[in-house]
Amino acid sequence: MKKFILLTGIALLAFLWVRSRSHTTPAGDAPGKSTSADSQRAAASASGGGRAAAATAATAAKPGRLAPFAPAARYERIHELAMQLPEHCIASRRILTNLSALLAIGDVVHGDRSLGDGEILRQASENTGLSTNLIGELLARYPAATLDTMGRHYFKALRNPELLEVSKAFGRVGVPIDLGSDLLLDGFRLCSIQTSHGAYMDDIEKEMKFAPEGFAPLPEGLAEAEKLAEERVASIRVIENAFKERFISRHRLDPGAAEALLVELRAVRVATAGDVELTVPRLRGM
Repeated sequence: MKKFILLTGIALLAFLWVRSRSHTTPAGDAPGKSTSADSQRAAASASGGGRAAAATAATAAKPGRLAPFAPAARYERIHELAMQLPEHCIASRRILTNLSALLAIGDVVHGDRSLGDGEILRQASENTGLSTNLIGELLARYPAATLDTMGRHYFKALRNPELLEVSKAFGRVGVPIDLGSDLLLDGFRLCSIQTSHGAYMDDIEKEMKFAPEGFAPLPEGLAEAEKLAEERVASIRVIENAFKERFISRHRLDPGAAEALLVELRAVRVATAGDVELTVPRLRGM
């Protein structure tokens, strides 16, 4: 099974195809075959955002001019933060939308690990405002049920040296780890998506700059590489802001502690965590 949180299969697999059509497709429009119809509707929903997101969008017309993080944003609707990204950041906007749906599913499961698919679907859609079709697609990929408690789940996950480093980062800033909470899991998720998305964007940027021996890089390739570099920086910042909102609003961390934790986690790479390690264990059918 591919990574569940990273886990942006639709957006990432379609990314090159989207970029190849970027000169003929208006910025911000999703090409017809790049995602499922449900993902397109979800992206449109994110673009519709709330008033706070709409207000910040005006200041984010250019990369590097992202609006300040708004603590008032609801952590269940982190996809609205994607409005801070320039319109050409198609893949990153979709990643935020899918991430919002995936985290919402996990939050519902954490609240009641025995819930069936129908109730998880209803609650996650209600909390995020995202379509049940999008959430249903992602829920269908959720790892199988297990009898593991959250504590046992963490102990298994922490056998992974990369995830153990995440837990050490919490200790360095004095944030206690509660084995019944999903706070540490959010640390796993943040480091995983930062690593995956950053590396992916770097690879595509290098591809755009490539030139065979004896040839100079294509001007259009260099222009696209510059846009990708801007998107990588902007999208990672928005992803961090999304998790900062969760640290403060969901996990009740002091803003200073949340910021210090983000600084520590920024340096931790998680490239080997799988679906099971990054999700709340379900009890369904047990």
